[in-house]
Amino acid sequence: MRIYLVRHGETSYNKEGKMQGRIDIPLDKEGEAQAEALGAYFKDEMVKNDGNFSAVYASPLTRAAQTAAPVAQALNLPVKKDGGLTELDMGEWEGKTRNEIASWKDAQGVPLFQKCFTDPLHNPMPGGETLPSMERRVTASLNEIIRNSLPTESVVCITHGGAIAIALCHVLGKSLQEVPRNMVQNASVTVIEADQDLDHGMLLIRDNISHLKTPQGSPPKRA
Repeated sequence: MRIYLVRHGETSYNKEGKMQGRIDIPLDKEGEAQAEALGAYFKDEMVKNDGNFSAVYASPLTRAAQTAAPVAQALNLPVKKDGGLTELDMGEWEGKTRNEIASWKDAQGVPLFQKCFTDPLHNPMPGGETLPSMERRVTASLNEIIRNSLPTESVVCITHGGAIAIALCHVLGKSLQEVPRNMVQNASVTVIEADQDLDHGMLLIRDNISHLKTPQGSPPKRA
């Protein structure tokens, strides 16, 4: 079966470089246009796949639900909310920019953001969720979806950058240390083929934004 992993459309926090995490920010105008473009993309995909999409799952956060709506409409399917697909709780850094957290340092004077980026497995954001905790819930949700799907079916999961990065690490056999380097762009589509679980999956498409009118030129922003 195939899992289409879709990162939500752009929000004002993405544009401003703010850490979103669990803050429930809606899509901005660009994000709404991206969601509509995703709807058109999946309408074409449904034709290519002979209408074999069986489900649309989404994180319960508003930005994911708004992105899911045009996709579900195109596929004529309801949106199933899955809490396991929500973004990392970023604790005290939520709502702040990288410049604002640059002054946060450990006892030796090393910036905490640098430690979190280079070794996220052992350096969670202050007051936030640990990466292993997020990994457990994301992989549990995706593996259950795989188990409950027929080999010929395809499903869509509208989620967040962190969740997709974790899925990519599993499929590519990489450590969770690589999560920051496996982020994808807003409204991008990543496709995985899997019949058992993520660890036995195969990456078919990564970070595709060809359906967007104006490809994003800036590096992926976490949220």
